[in-house]
Amino acid sequence: MKNSSKNRISAAPLIGSGAPVFSGHSTADDSGTFRKYDVPCSIACDLSDVPSALRQSVIAVWYNGSTYFPIGGYLSRDMIPLGYTIEVNAAPGGQLPENGWKTAAAVNGNLYSSRQHIVEFSGFNWIRLNISSVSGQTAGIASLRFEVHGITGSKPDSWLFLGDSITACGMDGCSATGFPAFIQHLDERFSPVQENGGIGGTTSADGRKHIERWLSDSPAGFVSIAYGTNDIWGKLISPEEYCDNVRCMLKSVIAHGKVPVLPKIPFAADPAVGKRLPAYNAVIDRLWAEFGDKLIKGPDFENYFRNHTDQLSDGVHPTQEGYEAMRRIWAETMYERVYR
Repeated sequence: MKNSSKNRISAAPLIGSGAPVFSGHSTADDSGTFRKYDVPCSIACDLSDVPSALRQSVIAVWYNGSTYFPIGGYLSRDMIPLGYTIEVNAAPGGQLPENGWKTAAAVNGNLYSSRQHIVEFSGFNWIRLNISSVSGQTAGIASLRFEVHGITGSKPDSWLFLGDSITACGMDGCSATGFPAFIQHLDERFSPVQENGGIGGTTSADGRKHIERWLSDSPAGFVSIAYGTNDIWGKLISPEEYCDNVRCMLKSVIAHGKVPVLPKIPFAADPAVGKRLPAYNAVIDRLWAEFGDKLIKGPDFENYFRNHTDQLSDGVHPTQEGYEAMRRIWAETMYERVYR
């Protein structure tokens, strides 16, 4: 499948990597990916040495390993920034400025476990995340990873993967074998911003109910819609109702000026899913044809897991090897259909 020019992606290099960082007390957590900060705290990046062409506009993004949004029956949420600002400063680099900070974004009552913000950065040298409060069981501590990416074109390299537990468990973007890492391995020019919007136990009806809010709160340029397993497994809505829900979400993504990505529902060896699955993936085929080049065809996970049932842990959910394969296949498929 050839990508239409309107969906062509622009590199979003990780310009904060290697830049001087100034923060309060922090420690690495057990994963080595996130850091823990005593709140209130500030995490400031000196970008003065980054070429100006790469920092006219930037994406400031933070990640926390919790469930993306508080719905569903399998929530795991802790140490999430609740109130914060993103601020910029034009002071020369080298020494952390005390004054002159300007607020580029302000959030109160945050409900997400990751957020990305597009910031106009022309004329500035510094950017910082200033956290005033957190939510969760652990009082006074935030756990997160903060990154800054440059924007080099009209369609930035930023992604939001929405879906159920298979997405939640499989699309961790901060791991060494995450979607961004696989993309970088294929082409070092690209360093995607990638939020994991998977939520365990959710269905296409849940996605349809909340997607307007999610899209309004995220500037992601590409949005994957990956529901279906729970629609078949236990909830059992009809293929036509499933089609209506997914069609509605695709239209919402397009209406928000973003590009929808639609993969096939993964094959399941459990007959409660596997026997009914073809009718629901036939819906995906219909929607691929209906929307044409207004969407990007995602990976065919039905075919992959039908041929790799050894990578299913309980007949439905992938093993760790299966999840890593999913991230690799996502990267390879999107590299062919979007990046190239």
